[in-house]
Amino acid sequence: MGDDVHAHVLHALGIVSELINPTTVHQALASEHAARWRAAMNVQYGSLMKNLTWELVPRPKSTSAKRVNVLTSVWILVVKRNEKG
Repeated sequence: MGDDVHAHVLHALGIVSELINPTTVHQALASEHAARWRAAMNVQYGSLMKNLTWELVPRPKSTSAKRVNVLTSVWILVVKRNEKG
């Protein structure tokens, strides 16, 4: 396969992947499958809370002597094709 064809195939696969797997929560909740995404996110969040995965605490004030690092998180949104993923 020539380099140009290979590049076009990879580009097309990327577009298809974006259509199937949203890259943001906003995309997921604006899609025709919003109810399913919301339900899956609620199940995941419920599991994290039930298992005491984290404890929410007030954010401490940062000072020049004491820098505070706050962990962030993102949703990884992937359509599963079967029970194994």
